[in-house]
Amino acid sequence: MQFSGIVAVLVFIPIVIFALNVIPTRFYLAKSVFLFVAGIAFFATVSVPFAIAMLVCAAANITICIFFVRHGTASRLRRALFFAVAMLHLLLLIYFKLNVFKGISPAHVFSGDIPVFTLCYALSAVIFILNSLSFSIAAFSGKMKYPIKIISYFSHYAPFPRLFCGPVALYDNENGAISEEIIRRDKNKLSVDLLYGGAVDFVIGFGKITLLSGNLGALCAFANSIGIRIIGDFSGSVATAWIVFAAFILTVYFALSGFSDMAVGVGKWLGFDFECNFHYPFMSKSIIEFGARWFATFTIWFERYILALLCGKITNSVSCKAKKQCIELAICITIASFYSSSVNAVILGIIYWLLILIEETLLANLLKKSPKFLLILCNTAIVALSFTFLATDSFTDSLALLQTLTGLNTSGSVLYDSETLYLLHNYGFWLAISIIGCTPLMSIIARRAKRVTRVLSPILLGVIFLFSIVSLL
Repeated sequence: MQFSGIVAVLVFIPIVIFALNVIPTRFYLAKSVFLFVAGIAFFATVSVPFAIAMLVCAAANITICIFFVRHGTASRLRRALFFAVAMLHLLLLIYFKLNVFKGISPAHVFSGDIPVFTLCYALSAVIFILNSLSFSIAAFSGKMKYPIKIISYFSHYAPFPRLFCGPVALYDNENGAISEEIIRRDKNKLSVDLLYGGAVDFVIGFGKITLLSGNLGALCAFANSIGIRIIGDFSGSVATAWIVFAAFILTVYFALSGFSDMAVGVGKWLGFDFECNFHYPFMSKSIIEFGARWFATFTIWFERYILALLCGKITNSVSCKAKKQCIELAICITIASFYSSSVNAVILGIIYWLLILIEETLLANLLKKSPKFLLILCNTAIVALSFTFLATDSFTDSLALLQTLTGLNTSGSVLYDSETLYLLHNYGFWLAISIIGCTPLMSIIARRAKRVTRVLSPILLGVIFLFSIVSLL
């Protein structure tokens, strides 16, 4: 069952929301457990080992809850228990990456071997494990109020939609209290504003996946079917290569951001206010800003729990700065490896780390003085070229793809040809809409024309939802 499929959209999600609002508020623990079980039931249809891992992580963190309720934080077993739970999460992460979701990477999406939504499910496993680990870290580091109750865990994971490429949750007293309060009270009762606000995010995300990502993925599949393979000895035009490659990048982007938007929308229907993961990343003026806009909560999670815990207080000493850079390099490689298991993930992580280091040390003043449009254009070009390491599984293929995109391949390339015109004729509309969707243009228009937006917005959402459903039939 797909999160963006007809069964999930028209059956599963409405049943969960209806059942949540039927359960009396006084049974708040039952509501938390119900939402948690709903998430397990959904992912069991995708991967049974994933559902089992969710139960294992839940049992491990509930054990932590019970242990700290009885023994507090002064016990000598605290470090050993946390180390065991942390290693359990790490082993599960490695197991899923190397076994359950082996062979699932953007490169296989680019070659047409797998649909793009399977990549989203692979990332969902990473998101769940990081969410679960944040609870363990909070309990170990003393950032959680004591005594810890069982509901503290279930209220943290009750909003199951965030697992679908939703935000990686940071557990602390404030977030934990908010989640628990939402479960305990009537804040998950639907109101008109909450229903409409969730519908806007849900339908936009649904449209991104089915209409934009779906049609751009069809472009890539069509190109592969007629022999337009831009990796290796490609004899077509540079424009054709860029059209196919841009379609691949946008397919991945709109799939990930679409699932995230759907999660935000369903979260609002459940009473939760999730953070948005994608903030127009292709409008970034630097690589550092791109990291803060693309899967933003990944970056925040590693900064909060890994960089801060391992580095501690940053000083001006050379050893401290060197240690910080080494940890940042490891974080860049780790995040890149979430998307791909090939050696290209290591190369991509090193490239991004070098670019960030150059921006921080050499280009800081230049970035402040340069025109914004020029910075956005240059940064988008750099990010697009870096995707060559995600689109392939080997360094040799990445270099070959770079040569094709720059027109330096051995076969020689013209600027455009008949294949270019054919692709633009059949898929130019979706490419244009997708490029506009990468910018905040529509949001700006909606804010400035509020009266028109109030009238047209429900109609437009209805049209998008209808066309999205039809595209799945």
